[in-house]
Amino acid sequence: MNPLRLAQWKPTEEHVLKMHNDISDDVLNSRLPESLKDQYADKSYNQVKPYDQSIQSIFEEYALHNLMQKISASSRALRNSDYVDPEIKKKLLKEIIRGWEQLSKVLLALAPILASKGQAAFEGCGFELSGDFGNTFEERMNSIIQVNPTNVVGYFKDDLFSNKMGPLLYAHFSLETDAIKKHQLALLFVF
Repeated sequence: MNPLRLAQWKPTEEHVLKMHNDISDDVLNSRLPESLKDQYADKSYNQVKPYDQSIQSIFEEYALHNLMQKISASSRALRNSDYVDPEIKKKLLKEIIRGWEQLSKVLLALAPILASKGQAAFEGCGFELSGDFGNTFEERMNSIIQVNPTNVVGYFKDDLFSNKMGPLLYAHFSLETDAIKKHQLALLFVF
């Protein structure tokens, strides 16, 4: 998936406002009575599990936050793994970069909200525009999409990069076929 290659989206402010109003109306009109909400919640209750299931729902709710924490922890583990089998290091680096891809997709999905409101949240993580992203919706969208790879790499660069990681990173860079992933690795080298 390379949204930077063919992406052309030029909605007007009216279209964005209409979509926002339609979604808001649907949500407001679909409010269920509390009794139905309770019935639905009871369906997922499992008496066999010996722990408080509300904790599990919190973990599921904050899945993006967990992904970001796992990317960070995995990056640090890889950076500090001097005596680990090189094949395991290659596999872990591949998974870290796959995590970058997932985060990048979430940020792309949030781009219209960020461009219109200046902030957006998803699964326990909040994002806010900082700096000059332009004055119009179109300018902000364009800027957000362009800085997406830079932002994703910027979140994790200090966790992953060290001089001793150079050979592994360069080897992965030379074999990478996905343009966005290769671009992100190049940004890591630049940082």
